[in-house]
Amino acid sequence: MKVTAPPPFAVAVSVGSSFTGVIVTFLVAVLLLLVPSLICWTVWYFASFRHDSDPGFPWPVIVTLVTALRLLQVLTSKHDIIAREQARLERKQRKTLEAGPEQG
Repeated sequence: MKVTAPPPFAVAVSVGSSFTGVIVTFLVAVLLLLVPSLICWTVWYFASFRHDSDPGFPWPVIVTLVTALRLLQVLTSKHDIIAREQARLERKQRKTLEAGPEQG
């Protein structure tokens, strides 16, 4: 029998309450905001200021704004995320109960 470890986010969500799911979703949204934004701002900086040229239009602003929309969505729909996570956990528990003990 092969045993595989679940992903770390799944463990964090299934161990705690549904509020933990909101925290995990929020942290993922923050990371999805920071990582692309930092990469784009770094590229823009080294392409512009490093060579004493005119920096031009700060195009990473567009990337930062678009990725910030997901963070805003998470912050404004906390109750929906909790309800979705709770429904997912209830479905998972129902499937486990319906499956019964393992045969074998």
